[in-house]
Amino acid sequence: MTESKNLSISELQQQATAGDTQAQFALGLYYSTKIEEDLSFERAEGWEFKGKLFGDWLADDLDIETDIDPKILSAFDAAKDNQELNDETAFNWFKQAADKDHIMSQYAVARCYYEGKGTEQSDSLAFRWAEKASHQEFGEAFGLLGDLYREGRGVEQDDKSALGCYEKAANAGVNSARSKRIKMLLTNKGISDYSKYRSEIDKIIENIEKKFESNIDDFHQYMSENYPILPHGIEDYEEELSEKYIGQQRKLFQILVQRCNYFRSAEDDANQLNKLSQENESLKIKMQKLVEQFTHTLGNVIFPDTIYQVAERLKNNPDCRKDVLLLHEAYHSEIIIKLQGELLRQRYANTNPEKFRQLIRSCRRTSNSSDKTKTIEDILDYAVSRVTARFLNQHYAGLNSIRDKILVKLNVSLDVLKQKFEDDILLNKSMKPIEWVSQNLRPIQVAQVDPLWNKVFILSESHAEALLFGYFSEILFNAFKYADHDKDAFLTLDFAETTLNDKTYLTCSWENPVQQKPPTMLGTGKGLDAIQEDLKQLDDTVSPAKSLLISQQSDQFKVTLFIKQDLLYKELTSPEDLNLFL
Repeated sequence: MTESKNLSISELQQQATAGDTQAQFALGLYYSTKIEEDLSFERAEGWEFKGKLFGDWLADDLDIETDIDPKILSAFDAAKDNQELNDETAFNWFKQAADKDHIMSQYAVARCYYEGKGTEQSDSLAFRWAEKASHQEFGEAFGLLGDLYREGRGVEQDDKSALGCYEKAANAGVNSARSKRIKMLLTNKGISDYSKYRSEIDKIIENIEKKFESNIDDFHQYMSENYPILPHGIEDYEEELSEKYIGQQRKLFQILVQRCNYFRSAEDDANQLNKLSQENESLKIKMQKLVEQFTHTLGNVIFPDTIYQVAERLKNNPDCRKDVLLLHEAYHSEIIIKLQGELLRQRYANTNPEKFRQLIRSCRRTSNSSDKTKTIEDILDYAVSRVTARFLNQHYAGLNSIRDKILVKLNVSLDVLKQKFEDDILLNKSMKPIEWVSQNLRPIQVAQVDPLWNKVFILSESHAEALLFGYFSEILFNAFKYADHDKDAFLTLDFAETTLNDKTYLTCSWENPVQQKPPTMLGTGKGLDAIQEDLKQLDDTVSPAKSLLISQQSDQFKVTLFIKQDLLYKELTSPEDLNLFL
Protein backbone atom coordinates (compact mmCIF):
# COMPACT_ATOMS: atom_id res chain seq x y z
CA MET A 1 0.00 0.00 0.00
CA THR A 2 1.09 3.56 -0.69
CA GLU A 3 0.16 6.38 1.56
CA SER A 4 -2.05 9.09 0.16
CA LYS A 5 -2.49 12.53 1.65
CA ASN A 6 -5.97 13.45 2.77
CA LEU A 7 -7.30 16.65 1.26
CA SER A 8 -9.16 19.20 3.30
CA ILE A 9 -12.68 20.23 2.38
CA SER A 10 -11.40 23.64 1.27
CA GLU A 11 -8.91 21.95 -1.05
CA LEU A 12 -11.65 19.78 -2.47
CA GLN A 13 -13.79 22.87 -3.00
CA GLN A 14 -10.98 24.61 -4.89
CA GLN A 15 -10.57 21.62 -7.21
CA ALA A 16 -14.32 21.23 -7.61
CA THR A 17 -14.76 24.89 -8.45
CA ALA A 18 -12.02 24.49 -11.05
CA GLY A 19 -14.15 21.77 -12.70
CA ASP A 20 -12.66 18.58 -11.24
CA THR A 21 -15.58 16.14 -11.45
CA GLN A 22 -14.09 13.70 -8.95
CA ALA A 23 -13.73 16.51 -6.41
CA GLN A 24 -17.32 17.61 -7.15
CA PHE A 25 -18.51 14.08 -6.53
CA ALA A 26 -16.44 13.86 -3.31
CA LEU A 27 -18.06 17.06 -2.03
CA GLY A 28 -21.47 15.64 -2.82
CA LEU A 29 -20.60 12.66 -0.63
CA TYR A 30 -19.29 14.90 2.14
CA TYR A 31 -22.38 17.10 2.36
CA SER A 32 -24.67 14.03 2.38
CA THR A 33 -22.71 11.91 4.86
CA LYS A 34 -22.15 11.76 8.57
CA ILE A 35 -20.07 8.95 10.11
CA GLU A 36 -20.05 8.47 13.85
CA GLU A 37 -16.59 9.05 15.31
CA ASP A 38 -16.26 5.52 16.67
CA LEU A 39 -16.84 3.91 13.24
CA SER A 40 -13.91 3.28 10.94
CA PHE A 41 -14.29 3.73 7.19
CA GLU A 42 -14.22 -0.01 6.73
CA ARG A 43 -17.15 -0.40 9.17
CA ALA A 44 -19.10 2.52 7.66
CA GLU A 45 -20.31 0.46 4.72
CA GLY A 46 -23.79 0.23 6.10
CA TRP A 47 -24.40 3.88 6.87
CA GLU A 48 -27.71 5.13 5.63
CA PHE A 49 -27.17 7.34 2.59
CA LYS A 50 -24.14 5.51 1.23
CA GLY A 51 -25.99 2.24 1.68
CA LYS A 52 -28.92 3.50 -0.40
CA LEU A 53 -26.82 5.57 -2.75
CA PHE A 54 -24.03 3.17 -3.62
CA GLY A 55 -24.93 -0.09 -1.93
CA ASP A 56 -22.13 -2.46 -2.92
CA TRP A 57 -19.98 0.12 -4.68
CA LEU A 58 -17.52 0.02 -1.78
CA ALA A 59 -17.10 -3.74 -1.53
CA ASP A 60 -15.57 -5.64 1.36
CA ASP A 61 -12.60 -6.78 -0.69
CA LEU A 62 -11.49 -3.31 -1.77
CA ASP A 63 -8.05 -2.21 -0.68
CA ILE A 64 -9.14 1.04 0.98
CA GLU A 65 -5.96 2.99 0.35
CA THR A 66 -5.21 1.83 -3.20
CA ASP A 67 -8.62 1.16 -4.74
CA ILE A 68 -10.53 4.20 -3.50
CA ASP A 69 -9.79 7.62 -4.96
CA PRO A 70 -7.99 9.85 -2.39
CA LYS A 71 -10.55 12.61 -2.87
CA ILE A 72 -13.36 10.26 -1.87
CA LEU A 73 -11.34 8.96 1.08
CA SER A 74 -10.76 12.56 2.13
CA ALA A 75 -14.51 13.27 1.95
CA PHE A 76 -15.34 10.27 4.11
CA ASP A 77 -12.61 11.11 6.60
CA ALA A 78 -13.98 14.67 6.91
CA ALA A 79 -17.51 13.27 7.30
CA LYS A 80 -16.81 11.86 10.76
CA ASP A 81 -19.17 13.73 13.07
CA ASN A 82 -19.98 16.02 10.10
CA GLN A 83 -21.70 19.23 11.17
CA GLU A 84 -22.26 20.55 7.61
CA LEU A 85 -24.84 18.10 6.31
CA ASN A 86 -26.78 19.78 3.51
CA ASP A 87 -28.71 17.70 0.98
CA GLU A 88 -29.25 20.60 -1.42
CA THR A 89 -25.54 21.44 -1.53
CA ALA A 90 -24.74 17.74 -2.01
CA PHE A 91 -27.20 17.50 -4.91
CA ASN A 92 -25.75 20.61 -6.60
CA TRP A 93 -22.23 19.16 -6.53
CA PHE A 94 -23.47 15.79 -7.81
CA LYS A 95 -25.39 17.55 -10.57
CA GLN A 96 -22.38 19.55 -11.74
CA ALA A 97 -20.30 16.41 -12.10
CA ALA A 98 -23.19 14.45 -13.65
CA ASP A 99 -23.62 17.09 -16.35
CA LYS A 100 -20.02 16.32 -17.34
CA ASP A 101 -20.78 12.58 -17.65
CA HIS A 102 -19.23 11.60 -14.31
CA ILE A 103 -20.75 8.13 -14.00
CA MET A 104 -21.08 7.86 -10.19
CA SER A 105 -22.51 11.39 -10.04
CA GLN A 106 -25.10 10.51 -12.63
CA TYR A 107 -26.22 7.65 -10.43
CA ALA A 108 -26.13 9.92 -7.35
CA VAL A 109 -28.39 12.44 -9.10
CA ALA A 110 -30.77 9.61 -10.05
CA ARG A 111 -30.88 8.45 -6.43
CA CYS A 112 -31.50 12.00 -5.18
CA TYR A 113 -34.45 12.39 -7.55
CA TYR A 114 -35.73 8.94 -6.55
CA GLU A 115 -35.72 9.80 -2.84
CA GLY A 116 -36.30 13.55 -3.10
CA LYS A 117 -33.04 14.33 -1.27
CA GLY A 118 -31.77 17.86 -1.92
CA THR A 119 -34.17 18.34 -4.81
CA GLU A 120 -37.80 17.87 -5.68
CA GLN A 121 -38.71 14.22 -5.95
CA SER A 122 -39.15 13.12 -9.59
CA ASP A 123 -39.51 9.52 -10.75
CA SER A 124 -39.15 10.48 -14.41
CA LEU A 125 -35.85 12.33 -13.78
CA ALA A 126 -34.65 9.46 -11.57
CA PHE A 127 -35.27 7.09 -14.46
CA ARG A 128 -33.57 9.39 -16.97
CA TRP A 129 -30.38 9.80 -14.92
CA ALA A 130 -30.22 6.14 -13.91
CA GLU A 131 -30.52 5.23 -17.57
CA LYS A 132 -27.63 7.60 -18.41
CA ALA A 133 -25.43 5.95 -15.79
CA SER A 134 -26.44 2.49 -17.05
CA HIS A 135 -25.20 3.42 -20.50
CA GLN A 136 -21.77 3.55 -18.91
CA GLU A 137 -22.38 0.09 -17.38
CA PHE A 138 -22.57 1.30 -13.76
CA GLY A 139 -23.97 -1.66 -11.87
CA GLU A 140 -25.85 0.29 -9.20
CA ALA A 141 -27.65 2.24 -11.94
CA PHE A 142 -29.07 -1.03 -13.30
CA GLY A 143 -30.23 -1.85 -9.78
CA LEU A 144 -32.11 1.45 -9.50
CA LEU A 145 -33.62 0.97 -12.95
CA GLY A 146 -34.81 -2.42 -11.77
CA ASP A 147 -36.53 -0.77 -8.79
CA LEU A 148 -38.18 1.81 -11.05
CA TYR A 149 -39.45 -0.81 -13.51
CA ARG A 150 -40.66 -3.07 -10.70
CA GLU A 151 -42.48 -0.23 -8.92
CA GLY A 152 -43.73 1.43 -12.11
CA ARG A 153 -42.17 4.75 -11.15
CA GLY A 154 -41.11 7.10 -13.96
CA VAL A 155 -41.77 4.33 -16.46
CA GLU A 156 -44.52 1.82 -17.19
CA GLN A 157 -44.49 -1.07 -14.72
CA ASP A 158 -42.63 -3.98 -16.29
CA ASP A 159 -41.46 -6.96 -14.24
CA LYS A 160 -39.62 -8.46 -17.19
CA SER A 161 -37.50 -5.32 -17.65
CA ALA A 162 -36.98 -5.11 -13.88
CA LEU A 163 -35.66 -8.67 -13.81
CA GLY A 164 -33.34 -7.91 -16.73
CA CYS A 165 -31.93 -4.84 -14.97
CA TYR A 166 -31.39 -6.76 -11.73
CA GLU A 167 -29.53 -9.45 -13.68
CA LYS A 168 -27.17 -6.85 -15.17
CA ALA A 169 -26.63 -5.27 -11.76
CA ALA A 170 -26.03 -8.68 -10.16
CA ASN A 171 -23.51 -9.54 -12.87
CA ALA A 172 -21.74 -6.29 -12.02
CA GLY A 173 -21.44 -7.47 -8.40
CA VAL A 174 -24.35 -5.58 -6.83
CA ASN A 175 -25.46 -7.88 -4.02
CA SER A 176 -28.71 -6.04 -3.28
CA ALA A 177 -29.75 -6.47 -6.93
CA ARG A 178 -28.81 -10.13 -6.72
CA SER A 179 -31.17 -10.54 -3.75
CA LYS A 180 -33.99 -8.71 -5.53
CA ARG A 181 -33.46 -10.84 -8.61
CA ILE A 182 -33.72 -14.01 -6.51
CA LYS A 183 -36.90 -12.72 -4.90
CA MET A 184 -38.42 -12.16 -8.35
CA LEU A 185 -37.39 -15.63 -9.48
CA LEU A 186 -38.86 -17.29 -6.38
CA THR A 187 -42.13 -15.38 -6.78
CA ASN A 188 -42.28 -15.91 -10.56
CA LYS A 189 -42.17 -12.20 -11.41
CA GLY A 190 -40.92 -11.09 -14.81
CA ILE A 191 -40.29 -14.63 -16.03
CA SER A 192 -41.45 -15.18 -19.60
CA ASP A 193 -39.73 -18.55 -19.97
CA TYR A 194 -39.67 -20.46 -16.67
CA SER A 195 -37.51 -23.23 -18.14
CA LYS A 196 -34.67 -20.73 -18.55
CA TYR A 197 -34.47 -20.30 -14.76
CA ARG A 198 -35.75 -23.65 -13.56
CA SER A 199 -32.38 -25.23 -12.79
CA GLU A 200 -31.19 -22.08 -11.01
CA ILE A 201 -34.35 -21.89 -8.88
CA ASP A 202 -34.06 -25.58 -8.05
CA LYS A 203 -30.47 -24.97 -6.93
CA ILE A 204 -31.54 -22.05 -4.72
CA ILE A 205 -34.20 -24.20 -3.09
CA GLU A 206 -31.73 -27.06 -2.62
CA ASN A 207 -29.16 -24.79 -0.96
CA ILE A 208 -31.72 -23.34 1.45
CA GLU A 209 -33.08 -26.79 2.27
CA LYS A 210 -29.59 -27.98 3.21
CA LYS A 211 -29.29 -25.13 5.68
CA PHE A 212 -32.39 -26.41 7.49
CA GLU A 213 -30.29 -29.38 8.52
CA SER A 214 -27.57 -27.20 10.01
CA ASN A 215 -27.68 -25.23 13.25
CA ILE A 216 -29.83 -22.13 13.67
CA ASP A 217 -27.00 -19.60 13.61
CA ASP A 218 -25.57 -21.00 10.36
CA PHE A 219 -29.02 -21.06 8.77
CA HIS A 220 -29.85 -17.45 9.57
CA GLN A 221 -26.40 -16.25 8.63
CA TYR A 222 -26.75 -18.01 5.27
CA MET A 223 -30.21 -16.53 4.72
CA SER A 224 -29.11 -13.00 5.64
CA GLU A 225 -26.07 -13.13 3.39
CA ASN A 226 -27.76 -14.67 0.38
CA TYR A 227 -31.44 -13.77 0.56
CA PRO A 228 -31.76 -10.63 2.67
CA ILE A 229 -34.97 -9.41 1.05
CA LEU A 230 -37.08 -12.52 0.78
CA PRO A 231 -40.77 -11.79 1.42
CA HIS A 232 -42.54 -11.69 4.77
CA GLY A 233 -39.77 -9.88 6.66
CA ILE A 234 -37.06 -12.52 6.48
CA GLU A 235 -34.54 -9.72 6.02
CA ASP A 236 -35.48 -8.29 9.42
CA TYR A 237 -33.88 -11.11 11.40
CA GLU A 238 -31.74 -10.36 14.41
CA GLU A 239 -28.59 -12.17 15.50
CA GLU A 240 -30.47 -14.00 18.24
CA LEU A 241 -33.87 -15.20 17.11
CA SER A 242 -36.52 -16.85 19.20
CA GLU A 243 -37.64 -20.38 18.51
CA LYS A 244 -41.05 -18.95 17.57
CA TYR A 245 -39.55 -16.75 14.86
CA ILE A 246 -37.41 -19.65 13.63
CA GLY A 247 -40.54 -21.78 13.24
CA GLN A 248 -42.30 -18.97 11.40
CA GLN A 249 -39.36 -18.56 9.06
CA ARG A 250 -39.25 -22.25 8.28
CA LYS A 251 -42.99 -22.21 7.62
CA LEU A 252 -42.60 -19.23 5.28
CA PHE A 253 -39.87 -21.03 3.42
CA GLN A 254 -42.07 -24.09 3.03
CA ILE A 255 -44.73 -21.85 1.52
CA LEU A 256 -42.06 -20.46 -0.80
CA VAL A 257 -41.10 -23.97 -1.89
CA GLN A 258 -44.75 -24.76 -2.52
CA ARG A 259 -45.02 -21.67 -4.73
CA CYS A 260 -41.98 -22.74 -6.71
CA ASN A 261 -43.46 -26.21 -7.12
CA TYR A 262 -46.66 -24.55 -8.32
CA PHE A 263 -44.72 -22.59 -10.95
CA ARG A 264 -42.91 -25.77 -12.00
CA SER A 265 -46.32 -27.41 -12.43
CA ALA A 266 -47.53 -24.35 -14.32
CA GLU A 267 -44.56 -24.64 -16.64
CA ASP A 268 -45.34 -28.31 -17.27
CA ASP A 269 -48.95 -27.35 -17.99
CA ALA A 270 -47.74 -24.62 -20.33
CA ASN A 271 -45.53 -27.11 -22.15
CA GLN A 272 -48.46 -29.50 -22.50
CA LEU A 273 -50.65 -26.64 -23.73
CA ASN A 274 -47.97 -25.66 -26.22
CA LYS A 275 -47.84 -29.26 -27.45
CA LEU A 276 -51.61 -29.32 -27.87
CA SER A 277 -51.43 -25.95 -29.64
CA GLN A 278 -48.87 -27.33 -32.07
CA GLU A 279 -51.05 -30.39 -32.70
CA ASN A 280 -54.04 -28.12 -33.24
CA GLU A 281 -52.06 -26.00 -35.68
CA SER A 282 -51.03 -29.17 -37.51
CA LEU A 283 -54.68 -30.27 -37.74
CA LYS A 284 -55.65 -26.79 -38.92
CA ILE A 285 -53.08 -26.94 -41.72
CA LYS A 286 -54.31 -30.43 -42.64
CA MET A 287 -57.90 -29.14 -42.67
CA GLN A 288 -56.90 -26.23 -44.90
CA LYS A 289 -55.30 -28.66 -47.36
CA LEU A 290 -58.40 -30.89 -47.32
CA VAL A 291 -60.65 -27.90 -47.96
CA GLU A 292 -58.43 -26.78 -50.82
CA GLN A 293 -58.55 -30.28 -52.28
CA PHE A 294 -62.35 -30.48 -51.84
CA THR A 295 -63.03 -27.13 -53.52
CA HIS A 296 -60.62 -28.00 -56.33
CA THR A 297 -62.40 -31.32 -56.89
CA LEU A 298 -65.77 -29.57 -56.72
CA GLY A 299 -64.69 -27.17 -59.44
CA ASN A 300 -63.65 -30.10 -61.63
CA VAL A 301 -66.92 -32.05 -61.38
CA ILE A 302 -69.61 -29.34 -61.28
CA PHE A 303 -70.37 -27.58 -64.56
CA PRO A 304 -73.58 -25.56 -64.16
CA ASP A 305 -73.08 -23.91 -67.55
CA THR A 306 -73.52 -27.31 -69.23
CA ILE A 307 -76.94 -27.70 -67.60
CA TYR A 308 -77.88 -24.18 -68.66
CA GLN A 309 -76.88 -24.86 -72.29
CA VAL A 310 -79.02 -28.02 -72.39
CA ALA A 311 -81.98 -26.08 -70.98
CA GLU A 312 -81.53 -23.38 -73.63
CA ARG A 313 -81.61 -25.96 -76.43
CA LEU A 314 -84.84 -27.47 -75.09
CA LYS A 315 -86.72 -24.31 -74.14
CA ASN A 316 -88.43 -23.91 -77.56
CA ASN A 317 -89.89 -27.41 -77.39
CA PRO A 318 -93.33 -27.21 -75.68
CA ASP A 319 -93.12 -30.84 -74.62
CA CYS A 320 -89.93 -30.13 -72.67
CA ARG A 321 -91.20 -27.13 -70.74
CA LYS A 322 -91.24 -28.96 -67.40
CA ASP A 323 -87.80 -30.44 -68.07
CA VAL A 324 -86.40 -26.99 -68.89
CA LEU A 325 -87.71 -25.57 -65.63
CA LEU A 326 -86.22 -28.45 -63.68
CA LEU A 327 -82.90 -27.96 -65.49
CA HIS A 328 -82.94 -24.27 -64.56
CA GLU A 329 -83.49 -25.25 -60.93
CA ALA A 330 -80.59 -27.72 -61.17
CA TYR A 331 -78.45 -24.99 -62.78
CA HIS A 332 -79.09 -22.56 -59.92
CA SER A 333 -78.48 -25.31 -57.37
CA GLU A 334 -75.09 -26.14 -58.87
CA ILE A 335 -74.17 -22.44 -58.93
CA ILE A 336 -74.96 -22.22 -55.21
CA ILE A 337 -73.01 -25.43 -54.47
CA LYS A 338 -69.98 -24.13 -56.34
CA LEU A 339 -70.13 -20.77 -54.56
CA GLN A 340 -70.57 -22.49 -51.20
CA GLY A 341 -67.42 -24.49 -51.92
CA GLU A 342 -65.49 -21.29 -52.54
CA LEU A 343 -66.93 -19.81 -49.34
CA LEU A 344 -65.74 -22.90 -47.49
CA ARG A 345 -62.23 -22.23 -48.73
CA GLN A 346 -62.44 -18.60 -47.60
CA ARG A 347 -63.55 -19.69 -44.13
CA TYR A 348 -61.04 -22.44 -43.45
CA ALA A 349 -58.18 -22.27 -45.94
CA ASN A 350 -57.62 -18.53 -45.61
CA THR A 351 -55.81 -17.16 -42.54
CA ASN A 352 -56.84 -13.54 -43.16
CA PRO A 353 -60.53 -12.85 -42.30
CA GLU A 354 -60.36 -9.49 -44.07
CA LYS A 355 -60.17 -11.30 -47.41
CA PHE A 356 -63.44 -13.04 -46.51
CA ARG A 357 -65.03 -9.66 -45.77
CA GLN A 358 -63.70 -8.15 -48.98
CA LEU A 359 -65.14 -11.06 -50.96
CA ILE A 360 -68.62 -10.39 -49.52
CA ARG A 361 -68.34 -6.61 -49.95
CA SER A 362 -67.38 -7.08 -53.60
CA CYS A 363 -70.89 -8.46 -54.23
CA ARG A 364 -72.67 -5.23 -53.21
CA ARG A 365 -74.46 -3.28 -55.93
CA THR A 366 -76.75 -0.25 -56.13
CA SER A 367 -80.31 -0.05 -57.40
CA ASN A 368 -79.19 1.36 -60.75
CA SER A 369 -76.39 -1.14 -61.33
CA SER A 370 -76.04 -2.54 -64.86
CA ASP A 371 -75.30 -5.97 -63.34
CA LYS A 372 -78.04 -8.45 -62.66
CA THR A 373 -78.88 -8.10 -58.97
CA LYS A 374 -81.08 -9.67 -56.33
CA THR A 375 -82.86 -8.14 -53.38
CA ILE A 376 -83.18 -9.68 -49.94
CA GLU A 377 -86.74 -10.67 -50.89
CA ASP A 378 -85.42 -12.54 -53.96
CA ILE A 379 -82.83 -14.44 -51.89
CA LEU A 380 -85.36 -15.24 -49.18
CA ASP A 381 -87.90 -16.48 -51.75
CA TYR A 382 -85.33 -18.77 -53.34
CA ALA A 383 -84.31 -20.15 -49.93
CA VAL A 384 -87.99 -20.79 -49.07
CA SER A 385 -88.50 -22.50 -52.43
CA ARG A 386 -85.50 -24.84 -52.00
CA VAL A 387 -86.24 -25.67 -48.35
CA THR A 388 -89.89 -26.38 -49.19
CA ALA A 389 -88.86 -28.72 -52.01
CA ARG A 390 -86.52 -30.49 -49.59
CA PHE A 391 -89.19 -30.70 -46.90
CA LEU A 392 -91.68 -32.25 -49.34
CA ASN A 393 -89.29 -34.68 -51.01
CA GLN A 394 -86.65 -35.72 -48.47
CA HIS A 395 -87.29 -38.92 -46.54
CA TYR A 396 -85.95 -39.89 -43.13
CA ALA A 397 -87.80 -40.92 -40.00
CA GLY A 398 -87.53 -37.66 -38.05
CA LEU A 399 -88.72 -35.51 -40.95
CA ASN A 400 -91.43 -37.93 -42.06
CA SER A 401 -93.24 -37.79 -38.73
CA ILE A 402 -93.24 -33.97 -38.72
CA ARG A 403 -94.47 -33.80 -42.31
CA ASP A 404 -97.19 -36.37 -41.72
CA LYS A 405 -98.41 -34.40 -38.72
CA ILE A 406 -98.73 -31.24 -40.83
CA LEU A 407 -100.44 -33.11 -43.71
CA VAL A 408 -103.01 -34.61 -41.34
CA LYS A 409 -103.71 -31.16 -39.95
CA LEU A 410 -104.13 -29.80 -43.49
CA ASN A 411 -106.12 -32.84 -44.65
CA VAL A 412 -104.08 -33.19 -47.84
CA SER A 413 -101.88 -35.94 -49.31
CA LEU A 414 -98.17 -35.54 -49.89
CA ASP A 415 -98.47 -36.32 -53.63
CA VAL A 416 -101.15 -33.66 -54.13
CA LEU A 417 -99.03 -31.10 -52.28
CA LYS A 418 -95.91 -31.97 -54.30
CA GLN A 419 -97.79 -31.55 -57.58
CA LYS A 420 -99.29 -28.26 -56.47
CA PHE A 421 -95.84 -26.95 -55.47
CA GLU A 422 -94.40 -28.00 -58.83
CA ASP A 423 -97.22 -26.35 -60.75
CA ASP A 424 -97.47 -23.12 -58.76
CA ILE A 425 -93.79 -22.46 -58.07
CA LEU A 426 -91.68 -24.25 -60.69
CA LEU A 427 -93.89 -24.32 -63.80
CA ASN A 428 -96.33 -21.44 -63.66
CA LYS A 429 -94.57 -19.21 -61.09
CA SER A 430 -98.03 -18.04 -60.11
CA MET A 431 -97.18 -17.43 -56.49
CA LYS A 432 -94.26 -16.25 -54.40
CA PRO A 433 -92.74 -19.13 -52.40
CA ILE A 434 -93.44 -17.45 -49.02
CA GLU A 435 -97.05 -16.90 -50.06
CA TRP A 436 -97.35 -20.52 -51.21
CA VAL A 437 -95.95 -21.92 -47.97
CA SER A 438 -98.23 -19.70 -45.92
CA GLN A 439 -101.31 -20.91 -47.82
CA ASN A 440 -100.40 -24.57 -48.23
CA LEU A 441 -98.12 -25.57 -45.35
CA ARG A 442 -97.49 -23.26 -42.40
CA PRO A 443 -97.92 -19.49 -42.07
CA ILE A 444 -94.82 -17.33 -42.54
CA GLN A 445 -95.20 -13.71 -41.55
CA VAL A 446 -92.70 -10.99 -42.51
CA ALA A 447 -93.47 -8.51 -39.75
CA GLN A 448 -91.08 -5.76 -40.80
CA VAL A 449 -88.59 -4.91 -43.50
CA ASP A 450 -86.57 -1.83 -42.52
CA PRO A 451 -85.93 0.69 -45.35
CA LEU A 452 -82.20 -0.02 -45.20
CA TRP A 453 -82.80 -3.66 -46.11
CA ASN A 454 -84.75 -2.47 -49.18
CA LYS A 455 -81.57 -0.68 -50.30
CA VAL A 456 -79.56 -3.90 -50.30
CA PHE A 457 -78.80 -5.18 -53.80
CA ILE A 458 -76.60 -8.22 -54.23
CA LEU A 459 -74.86 -9.35 -57.41
CA SER A 460 -76.78 -12.31 -58.79
CA GLU A 461 -75.10 -15.71 -58.49
CA SER A 462 -72.45 -14.26 -56.19
CA HIS A 463 -70.77 -15.33 -52.97
CA ALA A 464 -72.92 -12.98 -50.89
CA GLU A 465 -76.08 -14.50 -52.37
CA ALA A 466 -74.81 -18.01 -51.61
CA LEU A 467 -73.89 -16.93 -48.07
CA LEU A 468 -77.32 -15.47 -47.26
CA PHE A 469 -79.10 -18.33 -49.02
CA GLY A 470 -77.19 -20.76 -46.79
CA TYR A 471 -78.08 -18.86 -43.62
CA PHE A 472 -81.77 -18.50 -44.50
CA SER A 473 -82.08 -22.13 -45.59
CA GLU A 474 -80.50 -23.50 -42.41
CA ILE A 475 -82.71 -21.47 -40.07
CA LEU A 476 -85.92 -22.14 -42.06
CA PHE A 477 -85.33 -25.89 -42.21
CA ASN A 478 -84.66 -25.90 -38.44
CA ALA A 479 -88.00 -24.13 -37.99
CA PHE A 480 -89.80 -26.88 -39.92
CA LYS A 481 -88.06 -29.58 -37.86
CA TYR A 482 -88.29 -28.14 -34.36
CA ALA A 483 -91.31 -25.81 -34.30
CA ASP A 484 -94.38 -26.72 -32.31
CA HIS A 485 -96.77 -27.48 -35.18
CA ASP A 486 -99.71 -27.78 -32.83
CA LYS A 487 -99.68 -24.00 -32.59
CA ASP A 488 -101.42 -21.88 -35.19
CA ALA A 489 -98.43 -19.56 -35.65
CA PHE A 490 -95.33 -20.90 -37.35
CA LEU A 491 -92.63 -18.39 -38.26
CA THR A 492 -92.24 -14.61 -37.93
CA LEU A 493 -89.42 -12.74 -39.68
CA ASP A 494 -88.20 -9.27 -38.84
CA PHE A 495 -85.64 -7.43 -40.98
CA ALA A 496 -84.43 -4.40 -39.05
CA GLU A 497 -81.34 -2.32 -38.32
CA THR A 498 -79.66 -1.54 -35.01
CA THR A 499 -76.68 0.43 -33.73
CA LEU A 500 -74.16 -1.15 -31.37
CA ASN A 501 -71.13 0.83 -30.21
CA ASP A 502 -71.66 3.42 -32.96
CA LYS A 503 -71.72 0.73 -35.68
CA THR A 504 -74.83 0.00 -37.76
CA TYR A 505 -75.91 -3.61 -38.17
CA LEU A 506 -78.56 -5.14 -40.40
CA THR A 507 -80.45 -7.65 -38.28
CA CYS A 508 -82.67 -10.52 -39.30
CA SER A 509 -84.77 -12.27 -36.64
CA TRP A 510 -86.52 -15.63 -37.04
CA GLU A 511 -89.01 -16.53 -34.31
CA ASN A 512 -91.13 -19.66 -34.03
CA PRO A 513 -93.07 -21.45 -31.29
CA VAL A 514 -91.46 -24.48 -29.70
CA GLN A 515 -92.32 -26.90 -26.98
CA GLN A 516 -90.94 -26.20 -23.51
CA LYS A 517 -87.40 -27.42 -24.21
CA PRO A 518 -84.03 -25.72 -23.72
CA PRO A 519 -82.30 -24.54 -26.93
CA THR A 520 -79.77 -27.37 -26.65
CA MET A 521 -82.62 -29.87 -27.12
CA LEU A 522 -83.80 -28.32 -30.37
CA GLY A 523 -81.00 -29.69 -32.52
CA THR A 524 -79.71 -26.21 -33.29
CA GLY A 525 -76.05 -26.83 -32.53
CA LYS A 526 -73.82 -27.39 -35.51
CA GLY A 527 -75.63 -25.42 -38.21
CA LEU A 528 -76.13 -22.27 -36.16
CA ASP A 529 -72.67 -22.57 -34.63
CA ALA A 530 -71.19 -22.50 -38.13
CA ILE A 531 -73.25 -19.40 -39.02
CA GLN A 532 -72.11 -17.73 -35.80
CA GLU A 533 -68.44 -18.42 -36.59
CA ASP A 534 -68.99 -16.93 -40.06
CA LEU A 535 -70.54 -13.77 -38.66
CA LYS A 536 -67.83 -13.40 -36.03
CA GLN A 537 -65.28 -13.32 -38.84
CA LEU A 538 -67.34 -11.03 -41.03
CA ASP A 539 -68.33 -8.64 -38.22
CA ASP A 540 -64.84 -8.82 -36.67
CA THR A 541 -66.16 -9.67 -33.22
CA VAL A 542 -66.16 -12.42 -30.60
CA SER A 543 -69.52 -11.43 -29.14
CA PRO A 544 -72.69 -13.42 -29.88
CA ALA A 545 -74.60 -10.15 -29.37
CA LYS A 546 -72.82 -8.83 -32.48
CA SER A 547 -72.96 -11.95 -34.65
CA LEU A 548 -75.71 -14.53 -33.99
CA LEU A 549 -77.89 -14.43 -30.90
CA ILE A 550 -80.07 -17.35 -29.79
CA SER A 551 -82.75 -16.76 -27.19
CA GLN A 552 -85.81 -18.54 -25.85
CA GLN A 553 -88.59 -17.05 -23.79
CA SER A 554 -91.26 -19.43 -22.66
CA ASP A 555 -92.39 -21.25 -25.82
CA GLN A 556 -90.84 -18.82 -28.34
CA PHE A 557 -87.47 -19.64 -29.92
CA LYS A 558 -85.63 -16.79 -31.64
CA VAL A 559 -82.52 -16.54 -33.80
CA THR A 560 -81.14 -13.12 -34.74
CA LEU A 561 -78.42 -12.53 -37.32
CA PHE A 562 -76.24 -9.41 -37.04
CA ILE A 563 -74.50 -8.28 -40.25
CA LYS A 564 -72.47 -5.10 -40.41
CA GLN A 565 -74.11 -2.63 -42.75
CA ASP A 566 -71.05 -2.14 -44.98
CA LEU A 567 -70.93 -5.87 -45.81
CA LEU A 568 -74.23 -5.76 -47.76
CA TYR A 569 -75.17 -2.13 -48.34
CA LYS A 570 -73.31 0.06 -50.79
CA GLU A 571 -73.98 3.73 -50.25
CA LEU A 572 -74.67 6.00 -53.22
CA THR A 573 -71.56 8.16 -53.08
CA SER A 574 -70.11 8.45 -56.58
CA PRO A 575 -71.50 10.68 -59.36
CA GLU A 576 -72.16 7.54 -61.38
CA ASP A 577 -74.19 6.02 -58.56
CA LEU A 578 -76.17 9.21 -58.15
CA ASN A 579 -76.74 9.57 -61.90
CA LEU A 580 -75.06 12.96 -61.84
CA PHE A 581 -73.58 13.19 -65.29
CA LEU A 582 -71.57 16.29 -65.95
